[in-house]
Amino acid sequence: MAKILIIEDEKAMSDLVAIRFKVEGFEVDQAFTLTEAKQKLMSGSNFDIVLTDYLLPDGDLVDFLTQMRTDPTLKDLPVVLMTNYVEDLNNDKLKSLGVLDILIKYQVVPAQMVARIKQILGTP
Repeated sequence: MAKILIIEDEKAMSDLVAIRFKVEGFEVDQAFTLTEAKQKLMSGSNFDIVLTDYLLPDGDLVDFLTQMRTDPTLKDLPVVLMTNYVEDLNNDKLKSLGVLDILIKYQVVPAQMVARIKQILGTP
């Protein structure tokens, strides 16, 4: 099954989402900061997709994605954003950086997140 990196600074939320992905057969890794996410992405772990929060404690997601897209091994890695802060988003900029979808946390449950990720990856 696919390998997903979940970037979410709230451990309880990250664990809740991770459990659902594991139940669905995904290989899951978690990062709680952008710094940790960078380390995991650069380690050669070959993730199939990234599910990330927008507001993280140690950096700007747009800067992170911009840097990520300069790496030839990460330039096409699918990214899905999860957030509650839709009013703060520059959707056009995020789409240009490869964000395929924006999930509003308070509107979806982890099972719906899994379903959307499966749809993006084309897995049953």
